[in-house]
Amino acid sequence: LGHKNQVIRTHHNIPDDRSLQNKYPSLTTVSQHDVDALVFVAMGPAATSPVLGWSIQSAVQTGEWDGDVYIITDRPESVKYSVDDDSSEARYLLPENTHIVYHPFETSPFDGHTFKARLTKCQLLSILPDSLNHILYIDGDIMIGKPIAPFLHDVVRVWHENDNSMSMGLFEDCKSFTADFSSDCDTWNTGVMSLRRGKSDDCLNAWCEALQREGGSDQSALDS
Repeated sequence: LGHKNQVIRTHHNIPDDRSLQNKYPSLTTVSQHDVDALVFVAMGPAATSPVLGWSIQSAVQTGEWDGDVYIITDRPESVKYSVDDDSSEARYLLPENTHIVYHPFETSPFDGHTFKARLTKCQLLSILPDSLNHILYIDGDIMIGKPIAPFLHDVVRVWHENDNSMSMGLFEDCKSFTADFSSDCDTWNTGVMSLRRGKSDDCLNAWCEALQREGGSDQSALDS
């Protein structure tokens, strides 16, 4: 996790609830619900892709997430169809507490569903309900392979340690890595993002401006 001015490397020795509360008195019981929702973006054909369903299923079943899930899409009927149609493999993968948010794509000098998804990612907090203060965005092709609670403990800890200087939680985008070593980690990967209302807004707005001005990948616009 990190932000533009400081790199924060996370580890797997996650403290339990009691040690977190002792270190940060303002932090009450830590649970996965310190994150209000998991958020996915499905623009164009991605709305009917079974991969999106598998990604959400991995968060719910393997990741043991039982909170709200939001899908932002320009094709809500396609998402609904993929969930309800008896012939669709994806129909049973989405949990009951899934919310589908319609977001029509605005005009832009750049075209294509991929760019739609990129631009939607930097607008997440303005698209989602105001009641969502802390969200975890996940690319729809990411599969979660272990319970998500320890990771969310780490996310909460990093925010509380860097609350005055941190605007977004991101992974470093490394050119090479192994189990215990990585190199050339000089950019940010936007496939998983921890965003907080009132903290991330300015950075997201600047990111949107760079995307609309320059196009390109979401990572390169964020690093600009």
